[in-house]
Amino acid sequence: STEAHSALVAAADLAKRSGASLHLVTAFPPSSMLTYAGLESVLAALEKDAQILLDAERVIVEALGATVSGLHAAPQPAFDAVPRVAQAIDADLVVVGNRELDVLKRLLDGSVSNDVLHSAHRPVLIVRGGAGCWHPAQVIGAVDDCPASKGASRFAGTNAHRSDAATLLIVEVDREPPMVAARYQVYDINVGHDHLEPLAASLEQSVGRAVAPALTVGEPAAALLAFGDERSGP
Repeated sequence: STEAHSALVAAADLAKRSGASLHLVTAFPPSSMLTYAGLESVLAALEKDAQILLDAERVIVEALGATVSGLHAAPQPAFDAVPRVAQAIDADLVVVGNRELDVLKRLLDGSVSNDVLHSAHRPVLIVRGGAGCWHPAQVIGAVDDCPASKGASRFAGTNAHRSDAATLLIVEVDREPPMVAARYQVYDINVGHDHLEPLAASLEQSVGRAVAPALTVGEPAAALLAFGDERSGP
């Protein structure tokens, strides 16, 4: 799919720039299902097609300047195959595409990227936006007071550093105060966020470029998306 190709381009670029090993995974219908139906010949054909696909994708990766360390054709659903391979090779990062399904299709078919995100138990990069979405021109690291967010910001900084033209922002979202509280006190967005400037300074040292800290207000997910849209322009 187009989305899988975008993920492949991103994964190849990350592997090339970081020197990481790169493994490619594809999945096809479970063998037990086909064997039970007496369709062993169909299973063999599917497995052959999967291997042909992997070989073709390896050629693409090598043309992008990266090296493939392993090919994995798994006779099981993709949302099981990808985490299983990731665990087997102890992957540091899983890269998957996203088809941006509408609500009905998501309910009926599920989302492979969402399932992988919640079952891989390791960092997952979901690539979306179609052709040309990689390299990123702007990288936003969302931070709060949990240690995991600091790690995510360092990862964002590393990727911005490896994408020569990318700018890096770290953004913290403050929830809007309840209406009752807002009525009796002056709300200052800067209060309680003294750690943001030191974090930006530490990232600047590690990634070797300026890091812009920012604060915004609202429901975290929506506020971060709105902040990114605002910064990227029309």
